[in-house]
Amino acid sequence: ESRDPHATGLDWPGTAAFTVALTLFTFGVIEAPARGWTHPLVVALLAGAAFGACAFVAIETRVARPMLDLSLFRIARFVGVQVLPVSTCCCYIVLLVVLPLRFIGIDGFSEIDAGWLMLAISAPMLVVPLVAATLTRWLSAGVISGLGLLLAAAGLVWLDVALRGGA
Repeated sequence: ESRDPHATGLDWPGTAAFTVALTLFTFGVIEAPARGWTHPLVVALLAGAAFGACAFVAIETRVARPMLDLSLFRIARFVGVQVLPVSTCCCYIVLLVVLPLRFIGIDGFSEIDAGWLMLAISAPMLVVPLVAATLTRWLSAGVISGLGLLLAAAGLVWLDVALRGGA
């Protein structure tokens, strides 16, 4: 249940600061490869993003009902749980977009072969959750999550080795 009987209005200043920070950061990262990391526009965008992030933290620590309760980041388990989706978004989801383009455009695979490779990368997502659910009988969620991240990293290394070997 996400209803809060004591809820007040939206934290507009915090929302605005976060939106500015994320927008400037995104544009800075998008522009950096074409212009270079030291280009004045890129530096200004990233500096603006840092300023927006600092403003967000300052606002959230002072408002009575923050959009994001920053005290949660003092809880190690909370931080650990946040690492999983962030690592998934930064690593795996990007691969789903970039790898087919690389397989076809750079490595010269046919569309079918690229599809088979993508299936090999994605198929474990059907099996691993069942195995992880079974492992919860003997291992903690933290250990399982850590093992999952290590397994994913090993898979990426294996993929790199396979691509370098001409597989």
